Parts: sequence; structure tokens; C-alpha cells
Amino acid sequence: MVAPTRLPMPAGAIPMQAATPFFDCVRRITMQRDLVSAEHLMRREIAMMSSADRVYCLYHQPHSASLWALGDDDKMRQMPAKGLAVFAARSGSALCAERAYEYPEYNGATDDPEGDGRERMIVQPVAVFGEVLAVVVAVRRGQAPSFNAHERGMIAAFVELCAPAIKHLLLAKQAKGVERQQSGGGVFRTAALDAHSRGKQGGRALRLTPRWVRYAYISVLLLVALGVTFSALAKVRRYSGGPAIVWIEGDEVNARQPGSVARVLVAPGDAVRAGQPLVRFHAGDEEAELRKLDTEYERQLAAFLLDTGSKAARSALSATTTRRERARAKLQSLTITSPSAGLVNDVRVRIGMAVKPGERLLTVVQKGNPPTVVAFLPGRDRPQLEVGQKLSLELDGFRRQRHEAVVKEVGREVLGPSEAKRYIGGRAADTLNLSGPVVLVKAQLSKRTFESDGVTYKMHDGMRGLAEIALESKSLLQTLLLDVTKK
Repeated sequence: MVAPTRLPMPAGAIPMQAATPFFDCVRRITMQRDLVSAEHLMRREIAMMSSADRVYCLYHQPHSASLWALGDDDKMRQMPAKGLAVFAARSGSALCAERAYEYPEYNGATDDPEGDGRERMIVQPVAVFGEVLAVVVAVRRGQAPSFNAHERGMIAAFVELCAPAIKHLLLAKQAKGVERQQSGGGVFRTAALDAHSRGKQGGRALRLTPRWVRYAYISVLLLVALGVTFSALAKVRRYSGGPAIVWIEGDEVNARQPGSVARVLVAPGDAVRAGQPLVRFHAGDEEAELRKLDTEYERQLAAFLLDTGSKAARSALSATTTRRERARAKLQSLTITSPSAGLVNDVRVRIGMAVKPGERLLTVVQKGNPPTVVAFLPGRDRPQLEVGQKLSLELDGFRRQRHEAVVKEVGREVLGPSEAKRYIGGRAADTLNLSGPVVLVKAQLSKRTFESDGVTYKMHDGMRGLAEIALESKSLLQTLLLDVTKK
């Protein structure tokens, strides 16, 4: 077993900087008329300053060395005569227990009726001039961090400030008990004595008003109650909305070098296999160079075969072979092939068009691959956006047609309009009207077709629309109160 850790009792006057945060609560405690209300305020303040889960207050009777708990009915209940609280009351020392069950003095019925013994505790006597009036027990669950020195000091300082008020209310309660005992057979009822002890209270003023005023007053109250009830129950949803485009994801086919398009070998919707030629660039110079090297290669090969031992002929043939393979590879690079099997989509080149390195030529998508919605939502809503939310899309030109999608990706950063347009590249970036910071949200549509007025249409890459995500639902009353607060 482990001996309890004794904490030094605060000596002398409390420093002003330590007591200042408690003055308001101590003032309210001293203004209470009964011990129950004062104890409630003291326990609540201790729980707030120490992040305790539970706080108990047990009162000490020196002549019997016993502890008593005060109930909400203002009646005292005697506690078992053992426990850390009893130890602290008799010794007058504050205790700190890391694990309550490790201490032989611990008794759950006294120290923490709601715990199982694994909790952390601070047991602080409430004393005036060395006389222990009560013991405060602050309990924190076992998984929580230990009470630190600052928290222990705060509790000790606060309890010392509250001690005079607690003593005054204890004396008043004892005096009231003596008064009741002495008047047990008197003519006054206990309720009358309690009312007398609370002081004088004025009677109700006489009011002479017409009867219709009373009914009108009741009607107004009912209307107000109905209005408040409706505003509390009616829900107002807030949405995050912004422009969006349809994005059919696939393998982008880009130009590897500058050139002019000679032939486009596929059309949108064509099925292609991996390695199939898609686009050819003009290669007149490269073809002429290859033909020239083929002729030179044949001549060098014939010379080598006539004199296989000649080092000069062997060297010349090797150099020509290398140049010939390079020319063939360069000619082949002017034919763009499909990186994977799928369907041709979003063809952006035509015959005679000059392209730059990295410029997108077309896209190859997987058959049945559902389209993606890329939405540009206000950056201020980023903390409330998360994967799995429902996104509603309304395409331009198809009003009142809502398409549901599931958010699968939310951008980690808030971007400016230019940076956001750069992300989507040439996919209708120039048609987007972005103002202010935005966050990119990707959502997955369930299918590539939709219906409007009984006609089935296909989703196409680059289609624009308006996207919305429901963020939160608040009552009308909360919304109105927030608007008033902002003003």
C-alpha cells in the first residue's frame, strides 16, 4: 500500500494574483441564504477550475470526529467513519491520491460513492483558524492526467476564501436546528419558522382591470409561445455552393514534343487497345533522314562484308547503325499511341494544328467509368467539408434537375482563383467565374447518363453546373439569434 501524499496547507494571506479569479464566485457564495446553495456554487467552481469530474463536500463535526453529507433537502446524512476524507479532516492536511485504491485509508462509500477506486483525488480541508469545518473531495477519472501543482494551489486558495462563509452558514444552520428543537411543542409550524427566517416578503398588489384585458393577455402569451415553439422546431439548413464542372477521369494523352498534327486516327467514342496509334505528327524531315540512313547503312554493310577484317569498315557500319536506330526512334515518337485500353474521349486536336510539349491531345477512359464532379466551394467552409457528404449538382441548361453525388476527396488547402483554374488546366477553366478563395471538392456521380423531360442524355467532360453541399441544420430561433448577435 502507498501512503497518501500530503500537500502543504496554505499559510498566511493568499496572494492577490491567486485570489482575484475567485472574488466573484466567493461574493456570490457569501450572498446565499442557505448552506445547500453555497455548497452547490463552491463545488461547481472547483469542478471548473480543476477539470474534475465530480466534487463532494463533507462536513466535519469535531466533537464526534465524523463526516456528514448535506442533501438537496437540507438534511444531513452521516458518512462512514473511515476514508481519505476522514483522514484529512482529523489531520487537517490536504491529500493528493494518484490512484485512490492504492491507499489503505481509502473508502469508496465516503470518498467517492460513484467511483471504482481507480480515480485520481484531491482531498482539501475547509478550515478557519485551524478548525476543520468540512472536507472537499475533487475526483478525476483514472484515464485523465494527474492534478498538477497549479490546480492543487488554486483549490486550496479558493477553499480558504470560502471557509468564513461556509462557517457562517453552518452556524446559521445549527442555530436553526436548535430553534426547531426548542419550539417542538410550540404553536408555530416548522414551515412558518422557515418563512420567518427568510425575512419579510411583500404581498401581491391589488390590480383592478377589465376581464377582456386578462383574456387578451393570455392570447398574446399563447401566440408568443406558439411563435417561439415554431421557431425552435423549424429547421433552417445552410449550404456551401459554388460552380462545378463534370470531369470524366481517364488517361490523358499529351504531346511529348512540339509538332504539327498530320492525322487524327480516332474519333470520340472509339474503342482502342493499349499501344494503338491515335495521332500522327508531320514527319517529312524525319522520314527523309531515315531513308538516307537506310541507304548509307546498306552501303556500309556491303563494304564490311567485302572486308570483314577491316576496322575502319566495322567502325563506319557501327556508327551508321546507331544513327539509323535513333532516326527510327524519333520517327516512331511522332506517332502517339494509347496508354491503355478504353474509349476515346475529349479529342482536342485536328489536322494541321500545332501543339506544344505537354499539351493534351485526347483522353482515354475506361468503359463504364462514372464521371466526377469537381466543385469550387468557398474556402471559409473548408472545416465543415468532409469525405462522404452528399453533393447536389444542377447542370447549366437543365434547371430543376438535381444529380446526387458522394464526396470522395476534399482539398487540403484553400486556393486562389488562378491556382484553382490551373488545377483543371484546359477543362473549361476560362469559362469559370471564380471570386475569392475556394476549396476543391471531388464527388462521384453514380452514372454517365441523366434524364430531362423524358429524354436521356450523356454526361460529357467539361459540362458546367452549380454544386451544393448541406453543411448544418439549425433551428429558426438559433438562426435569428445569431443574426441579432452579429448586428
